[in-house]
Amino acid sequence: MYNQKIIECFNKTENLGEIRGANAVGSAGNVGLGDFIRLYLKIENEEVIEAKSKTFGCVVAIAISALGVDHLKGLNIDELIAFDPEIILQEIGEIPEEQKKYVYFFKDAVLDAVKNYNKRLERENRE
Repeated sequence: MYNQKIIECFNKTENLGEIRGANAVGSAGNVGLGDFIRLYLKIENEEVIEAKSKTFGCVVAIAISALGVDHLKGLNIDELIAFDPEIILQEIGEIPEEQKKYVYFFKDAVLDAVKNYNKRLERENRE
């Protein structure tokens, strides 16, 4: 039913969940429809030192998020913005066309996390 890479990523429990002290959190999808990603990043010196996701949806959505956070670790802010979700599609293997939307949800969550991180920095700089 699912290829080996999807099963492997789905079982990457170390990439799933919340990060205590995350300073960049982004979301994408629609929780009411069952497809929702919340991304937690810990950024220090403009670099992602920790990343996790909490994903509600099917096995493929969870696998894509788990694989995606691996790609974010070590990136700086500009690299997060430029992150190409096609990398995840290439790595995850063959999935049905209608499930490819999850990589774009993931990218939207990344951009939302960056936006929220920048807002947080602006607030801190005003104080």
